[in-house]
Amino acid sequence: MINPIENNMQIKRNKDDNRTDAKMSKSVQFSNLVFLSGQVADKTRGKDTFEQTAEVLEIIENILNSSSSSKNNILHAMVHLTKDASFNGMNDAWNIFIDDGNEPSRTTVEAELYAPDCLVEITVIATK
Repeated sequence: MINPIENNMQIKRNKDDNRTDAKMSKSVQFSNLVFLSGQVADKTRGKDTFEQTAEVLEIIENILNSSSSSKNNILHAMVHLTKDASFNGMNDAWNIFIDDGNEPSRTTVEAELYAPDCLVEITVIATK
C-alpha cells in the first residue's frame, strides 16, 4: 500500500466544528479529490423535499467552494431519501442546481435518516 505522506500527498481534513458528538470531518481532501460527509438541511427542516434539497445543495456548493472546488466538479453523488420524501421534489431541485454538461453520476436510495424532520441527505465526491 502506498503511504500518502511518502509520496508528498497530504490529507487535509475540514473538521465540522458543529459536531462535537462525533469524530468526523465535514470534508476530506486527498490529492485532487474532495470527499464530503453527508449533508442535511438546517433552516428548512420540516419543509418539503424540494426546499430541503435546495438548501443541502447550497451547503454542498459552499463546502466545495471553500475546498477550491465547485459544483461543476462533482464526480458522484449519493442521495438518501426517507420514505416520506418526494423523489420528484429532490430531482427538480437537483436539475436546477446541476449545470448542463456537468452531470455527475448519482445513486439515490431510500433510507431512514437520523433526524425525523430531515427528508434528504446528500454526499458527494468531487475533484479540484
